[in-house]
Amino acid sequence: MTTRSDPEELRNFQLGTLLGEGADLQAFAAQDARNGEQVVVKRPHPSLVSRNMHREIERRTDLQAQVRESLSHHNTLARLHTLTEPDAFEWYFGDDLGHPYSVQVEERARGVPLVGSVADAVRGNPVALPLNLFVLHPSAEYVALGRPNPAFAALDIMQSCYKLGYLARDLGPQNVFYSPGTDKVTLIDLGALEEPAPATARRPPLDLNDALFDVFQSYATPQPPPNDPALFGQATEFRASGSLERRAKA
Repeated sequence: MTTRSDPEELRNFQLGTLLGEGADLQAFAAQDARNGEQVVVKRPHPSLVSRNMHREIERRTDLQAQVRESLSHHNTLARLHTLTEPDAFEWYFGDDLGHPYSVQVEERARGVPLVGSVADAVRGNPVALPLNLFVLHPSAEYVALGRPNPAFAALDIMQSCYKLGYLARDLGPQNVFYSPGTDKVTLIDLGALEEPAPATARRPPLDLNDALFDVFQSYATPQPPPNDPALFGQATEFRASGSLERRAKA
C-alpha cells in the first residue's frame, strides 16, 4: 500500500481555479505556498462522492500511486507530491459531499496536451492543430531533425509498467503534454492500469497487443504529413472502440 499523508498537508497548497473534470476526477490549479511551485490538485468527481460511488476510483488512484513510486526515475512522468488519507475536505474545497475521499497533488505539466478535449474546443482553444502536428504525424521529418518524438514517452512508460506486471492502457495524447520551447514531454496520468488476463469462454485474452494497439491508433497514420499547412488545422477522429479484432478491421 502507498504511504498516505495527513489531510492537513493540503493546507500547504493554495487552491486555484478549476482546470477541468472528467467522468472520474476533478482537477484544480494550485500553488505550493512553501516554494511557489505550480501544482495540480485532483479529487474524485463530487457527483460520485456524494453518492458514495467513488471506491473504485480510490482503488485505481492507490494503484497508480504505487506504480508511480516504482517509476519515479522517469523524468517524463509528472511527479506525485502527495496522496492524502480520506477526509471530508469541506474546509479545503468549500463543499460537504457527505463521504470521505482522498486527494492527490502532483506536478503541473508545462506545455499543451497533444490533443485537446471537446470542452477545449467549446472554449475556443486549438485542438486540431496539436493533434495533427504531434499525434498523427509525430515521426516524419520530426525525428530526422533530431527532435524527440512525444509518442516515445508513452511507449517508454508502457514498457516499464509491463515489467511491473501491468498494462498501461488509455495513454492517449490527452495525457501527454509537450512544451515546444524546451522539447519537454510530460505524462500527467498512467491511464488505466490492468493486469494481463488469459482468454475465457466469454472474452478474448487481455495482453500487450491490446495496449500497443491503443498507442498505435493514437500516434500513427498511414498518411504522410500534408504539404499544405492549412490542412494541419483540420480535425481528424482518432478514437476507436470495441474489441481488438474489430478495431484492427477498422
